[in-house]
Amino acid sequence: MGSVMVRTFGPALRNPLPPQGIRRSGRRR
Repeated sequence: MGSVMVRTFGPALRNPLPPQGIRRSGRRR
């Protein structure tokens, strides 16, 4: 489960964006 948080919050930590930005990053999935 930890790896899932890293893939979801990994890019978010490098690019501090709002929750909507993280949803747009879903392209990495």
